[in-house]
Amino acid sequence: KKRRRGRRQHAPSSVDVQKSAASFQHDSLLIKLSDDAPTWYQAAEQIPGRNSTILTHPVDDGKGGKLQQTPRNLVDKYRLIADELYRKEVQLFGKTGAGDKDMAWIQSTISKGTLKDRIAAMSVVVSTNPVHKFHALDGLMQMAGCLSEGQTNSRVAQLAAEAMEDLFLNTFLPEDRKLITLDQRPLHLYEKHTQVPSEGKGKPKTKDTTKRTLSPKVLL
Repeated sequence: KKRRRGRRQHAPSSVDVQKSAASFQHDSLLIKLSDDAPTWYQAAEQIPGRNSTILTHPVDDGKGGKLQQTPRNLVDKYRLIADELYRKEVQLFGKTGAGDKDMAWIQSTISKGTLKDRIAAMSVVVSTNPVHKFHALDGLMQMAGCLSEGQTNSRVAQLAAEAMEDLFLNTFLPEDRKLITLDQRPLHLYEKHTQVPSEGKGKPKTKDTTKRTLSPKVLL
Protein backbone atom coordinates (compact mmCIF):
# COMPACT_ATOMS: atom_id res chain seq x y z
CA LYS A 1 0.00 0.00 0.00
CA LYS A 2 1.19 3.47 -0.81
CA ARG A 3 1.50 5.83 2.05
CA ARG A 4 -0.08 9.19 1.72
CA ARG A 5 2.40 11.89 2.36
CA GLY A 6 1.17 15.18 3.71
CA ARG A 7 2.99 18.40 3.23
CA ARG A 8 5.45 19.11 5.97
CA GLN A 9 5.30 22.56 7.43
CA HIS A 10 8.87 23.67 7.90
CA ALA A 11 9.78 25.67 10.97
CA PRO A 12 10.85 29.24 10.20
CA SER A 13 14.62 29.68 9.95
CA SER A 14 16.44 32.06 12.27
CA VAL A 15 17.49 34.13 9.25
CA ASP A 16 13.88 34.58 8.10
CA VAL A 17 12.79 35.53 11.60
CA GLN A 18 15.62 38.05 11.98
CA LYS A 19 14.76 39.66 8.64
CA SER A 20 11.07 39.85 9.55
CA ALA A 21 11.80 41.14 13.04
CA ALA A 22 14.14 43.77 11.60
CA SER A 23 11.23 45.24 9.64
CA PHE A 24 9.39 45.80 12.93
CA GLN A 25 12.27 47.40 14.82
CA HIS A 26 11.24 50.37 16.93
CA ASP A 27 13.13 53.02 18.88
CA SER A 28 10.30 54.24 21.09
CA LEU A 29 7.73 52.48 23.23
CA LEU A 30 4.86 50.92 21.29
CA ILE A 31 2.55 50.54 24.27
CA LYS A 32 1.91 53.61 26.41
CA LEU A 33 -0.90 53.65 28.94
CA SER A 34 -2.77 56.91 29.46
CA ASP A 35 -6.02 58.28 30.85
CA ASP A 36 -7.65 57.62 27.47
CA ALA A 37 -6.21 54.11 27.27
CA PRO A 38 -5.62 52.90 30.85
CA THR A 39 -5.36 49.21 29.94
CA TRP A 40 -3.09 47.30 27.56
CA TYR A 41 -6.00 46.15 25.39
CA GLN A 42 -7.31 49.70 24.95
CA ALA A 43 -3.92 50.93 23.78
CA ALA A 44 -3.91 51.16 19.98
CA GLU A 45 -7.33 49.52 19.78
CA GLN A 46 -8.18 51.70 16.77
CA ILE A 47 -5.49 50.01 14.64
CA PRO A 48 -7.07 48.13 11.70
CA GLY A 49 -7.01 44.39 12.34
CA ARG A 50 -6.48 44.79 16.09
CA ASN A 51 -9.33 42.37 16.91
CA SER A 52 -9.45 40.45 13.62
CA THR A 53 -9.69 36.69 13.88
CA ILE A 54 -9.68 34.00 11.23
CA LEU A 55 -12.36 32.02 13.06
CA THR A 56 -15.00 34.64 12.32
CA HIS A 57 -13.91 34.99 8.68
CA PRO A 58 -13.01 31.51 7.28
CA VAL A 59 -11.00 31.63 4.04
CA ASP A 60 -10.31 29.15 1.25
CA ASP A 61 -7.45 26.80 2.11
CA GLY A 62 -6.56 26.10 -1.54
CA LYS A 63 -8.03 22.61 -1.40
CA GLY A 64 -11.70 23.41 -1.67
CA GLY A 65 -12.13 23.73 2.08
CA LYS A 66 -12.22 26.54 4.58
CA LEU A 67 -9.28 27.59 6.71
CA GLN A 68 -10.43 27.89 10.32
CA GLN A 69 -7.02 28.18 11.89
CA THR A 70 -3.70 29.73 10.91
CA PRO A 71 -1.07 27.17 9.78
CA ARG A 72 1.43 26.21 12.48
CA ASN A 73 4.47 27.41 10.52
CA LEU A 74 3.04 30.93 10.35
CA VAL A 75 2.15 30.88 14.05
CA ASP A 76 5.71 29.82 14.93
CA LYS A 77 7.17 32.51 12.68
CA TYR A 78 5.15 35.37 14.13
CA ARG A 79 5.52 34.09 17.70
CA LEU A 80 9.31 34.39 17.36
CA ILE A 81 8.92 37.87 15.85
CA ALA A 82 6.60 38.86 18.71
CA ASP A 83 9.17 37.59 21.24
CA GLU A 84 11.83 39.79 19.63
CA LEU A 85 9.48 42.78 19.68
CA TYR A 86 8.66 42.22 23.34
CA ARG A 87 12.32 41.93 24.34
CA LYS A 88 13.00 45.22 22.58
CA GLU A 89 9.96 46.86 24.18
CA VAL A 90 11.03 45.85 27.70
CA GLN A 91 14.59 47.01 26.97
CA LEU A 92 13.36 50.43 25.84
CA PHE A 93 11.15 50.75 28.91
CA GLY A 94 14.13 50.01 31.15
CA LYS A 95 16.03 52.90 29.57
CA THR A 96 13.27 55.40 30.31
CA GLY A 97 13.82 55.09 34.07
CA ALA A 98 10.08 55.51 34.59
CA GLY A 99 9.13 55.35 38.26
CA ASP A 100 12.61 54.37 39.46
CA LYS A 101 12.11 55.77 42.97
CA ASP A 102 8.76 54.04 43.45
CA MET A 103 10.12 50.81 42.01
CA ALA A 104 13.08 50.90 44.41
CA TRP A 105 10.67 51.04 47.35
CA ILE A 106 8.50 48.29 45.90
CA GLN A 107 11.48 46.04 45.24
CA SER A 108 12.63 46.58 48.81
CA THR A 109 9.18 45.59 50.05
CA ILE A 110 9.17 42.49 47.87
CA SER A 111 12.52 41.44 49.33
CA LYS A 112 12.07 42.34 53.01
CA GLY A 113 8.37 42.97 53.66
CA THR A 114 5.79 40.76 55.31
CA LEU A 115 3.96 38.14 53.26
CA LYS A 116 0.94 40.37 52.63
CA ASP A 117 3.16 43.35 51.83
CA ARG A 118 5.21 41.32 49.35
CA ILE A 119 2.12 40.06 47.55
CA ALA A 120 0.61 43.56 47.51
CA ALA A 121 3.87 44.99 46.11
CA MET A 122 4.00 42.39 43.33
CA SER A 123 0.39 43.17 42.45
CA VAL A 124 1.17 46.89 42.26
CA VAL A 125 4.13 46.25 39.95
CA VAL A 126 2.01 44.19 37.55
CA SER A 127 -1.14 46.34 37.63
CA THR A 128 0.79 49.59 37.16
CA ASN A 129 2.49 48.38 34.00
CA PRO A 130 1.15 44.99 32.89
CA VAL A 131 3.02 45.02 29.57
CA HIS A 132 6.54 45.99 30.56
CA LYS A 133 6.42 44.40 34.03
CA PHE A 134 4.65 41.22 33.04
CA HIS A 135 7.58 39.17 34.38
CA ALA A 136 6.58 40.20 37.93
CA LEU A 137 3.57 37.90 37.59
CA ASP A 138 5.99 34.96 37.77
CA GLY A 139 6.64 35.76 41.42
CA LEU A 140 2.94 35.46 42.28
CA MET A 141 2.58 32.30 40.21
CA GLN A 142 5.55 30.81 42.06
CA MET A 143 3.98 31.63 45.43
CA ALA A 144 0.66 30.17 44.31
CA GLY A 145 2.38 26.92 43.37
CA CYS A 146 1.78 27.27 39.63
CA LEU A 147 5.46 27.01 38.69
CA SER A 148 6.70 24.50 41.24
CA GLU A 149 6.17 20.78 41.59
CA GLY A 150 6.84 20.64 45.33
CA GLN A 151 4.47 21.43 48.16
CA THR A 152 3.37 25.01 48.65
CA ASN A 153 2.26 26.65 51.87
CA SER A 154 -1.54 26.73 51.64
CA ARG A 155 -1.89 30.20 53.21
CA VAL A 156 0.74 31.67 50.89
CA ALA A 157 -0.86 29.97 47.87
CA GLN A 158 -4.31 31.25 48.80
CA LEU A 159 -3.19 34.87 49.20
CA ALA A 160 -1.20 34.75 45.94
CA ALA A 161 -4.10 33.13 44.09
CA GLU A 162 -6.48 35.85 45.30
CA ALA A 163 -4.08 38.52 44.09
CA MET A 164 -3.76 36.81 40.70
CA GLU A 165 -7.53 36.53 40.39
CA ASP A 166 -7.85 40.27 40.92
CA LEU A 167 -5.12 40.97 38.35
CA PHE A 168 -6.67 38.78 35.68
CA LEU A 169 -10.16 40.19 36.21
CA ASN A 170 -9.19 43.85 36.44
CA THR A 171 -5.91 44.16 34.53
CA PHE A 172 -5.21 41.41 32.01
CA LEU A 173 -8.55 40.24 30.61
CA PRO A 174 -10.62 42.48 28.31
CA GLU A 175 -14.15 43.13 29.50
CA ASP A 176 -15.91 42.63 26.17
CA ARG A 177 -14.05 39.82 24.40
CA LYS A 178 -11.87 36.77 24.86
CA LEU A 179 -8.12 36.88 24.39
CA ILE A 180 -7.05 36.35 20.77
CA THR A 181 -4.34 33.74 20.25
CA LEU A 182 -1.89 33.85 17.35
CA ASP A 183 -3.39 30.77 15.72
CA GLN A 184 -6.71 32.65 15.57
CA ARG A 185 -5.12 35.62 13.83
CA PRO A 186 -5.39 35.85 10.01
CA LEU A 187 -1.60 35.90 9.65
CA HIS A 188 -1.82 34.64 6.06
CA LEU A 189 -3.05 38.10 5.08
CA TYR A 190 0.38 39.49 5.91
CA GLU A 191 2.26 37.09 3.66
CA LYS A 192 3.09 37.89 0.03
CA HIS A 193 1.73 34.67 -1.47
CA THR A 194 -1.76 33.36 -0.91
CA GLN A 195 -3.05 29.95 -2.00
CA VAL A 196 -6.27 30.14 -4.01
CA PRO A 197 -8.19 27.15 -5.43
CA SER A 198 -7.96 26.71 -9.20
CA GLU A 199 -11.06 26.10 -11.26
CA GLY A 200 -11.71 22.45 -12.06
CA LYS A 201 -9.10 19.77 -11.48
CA GLY A 202 -5.45 20.38 -10.94
CA LYS A 203 -3.16 21.73 -8.29
CA PRO A 204 -3.98 24.94 -6.46
CA LYS A 205 -2.28 27.91 -8.02
CA THR A 206 -0.48 30.66 -6.21
CA LYS A 207 -0.92 34.29 -7.06
CA ASP A 208 0.75 37.41 -5.77
CA THR A 209 -1.47 39.51 -3.57
CA THR A 210 -0.88 42.85 -1.93
CA LYS A 211 -0.13 41.88 1.62
CA ARG A 212 -1.52 43.95 4.44
CA THR A 213 0.71 45.87 6.78
CA LEU A 214 0.88 44.28 10.21
CA SER A 215 1.28 46.73 13.06
CA PRO A 216 3.77 45.50 15.66
CA LYS A 217 1.31 46.69 18.30
CA VAL A 218 -1.02 43.89 17.20
CA LEU A 219 1.65 41.28 17.92
CA LEU A 220 2.26 42.77 21.35
